Amino acid sequence: IYDGYWQELDFIIESKNYLIESIKDNKLISNALKIDRPSGSTMVHIRRGDYLDLNQELNDNYYIQSINKLNKNVKNFNFDIYTDDISWVKSNSIFDNASNIFSPKSAHEDRDQVIKIFSQMLSYENYIIANSSFSYMAAFLGSLENSKVLYPDPWFLNKNKNVSVK
Repeated sequence: IYDGYWQELDFIIESKNYLIESIKDNKLISNALKIDRPSGSTMVHIRRGDYLDLNQELNDNYYIQSINKLNKNVKNFNFDIYTDDISWVKSNSIFDNASNIFSPKSAHEDRDQVIKIFSQMLSYENYIIANSSFSYMAAFLGSLENSKVLYPDPWFLNKNKNVSVK
């Protein structure tokens, strides 16, 4: 068991190799970590669901700034979206250029589905993550030296999120 405050990178950086070794026995995850990431490929994670009740959801401005930033700075920029709120995504024009939108119905209930989605999320060159440990860990474990990882800063509380880059 790896337990703790996941959002503070300093606390987990020294455990990266341990984490990878611990999960790569799973064939899907192992394969995802080995593949070459397509140039410009970007995973965008949008978590809303329970965050709406907690008033912690990220507004569209965070995603607009993040997508625009990578579009200007990443050659061959393209993105896929992983979300629990497909109707919100489809109602926002900033996401119109997404190559794919993945909205798994049972991910929070089905262990195999969670592993499948997580392994897919590992296979990108760049990441625009939500304030969610799920996308945080995918970006942390899947990113390479040349990857761009954008995240909300501060992580919680402030509704006017800034964009930060790893």
